[in-house]
Amino acid sequence: SSGINAEYGENNKLESLPDELSNVCRLLTLSASGNRLTKIPPVVGSLQFLNDLLLFNNKISSIDMDVLGGCQSLIVLGLSNNRLKEIPGGISSLQHIRIIQLDGNSLTALPEELFNMS
Repeated sequence: SSGINAEYGENNKLESLPDELSNVCRLLTLSASGNRLTKIPPVVGSLQFLNDLLLFNNKISSIDMDVLGGCQSLIVLGLSNNRLKEIPGGISSLQHIRIIQLDGNSLTALPEELFNMS
């Protein structure tokens, strides 16, 4: 079956995403850019087929690997223009990740594991 792409409330004032998103079992792309998210919403962790998570231009200040770790199909992680200061080393556990967009944050260092990913 084909996958579903969701532009979920782009450029609104969302501070979270609804738990009902977990019912969309074949969600491949989720975009919620230009909102007021301060963290990656917990429901994201249940989206096991998600390929692209695009959360540009929010207020995300940390990455919870307990949430992101559920996204084992993730290929593109778009977190440009947020408030990140660090990236957890555990991000290297995402086996299919190919693109991590982090420009426009306040990063002072990147985890060494990022440079050892194949």
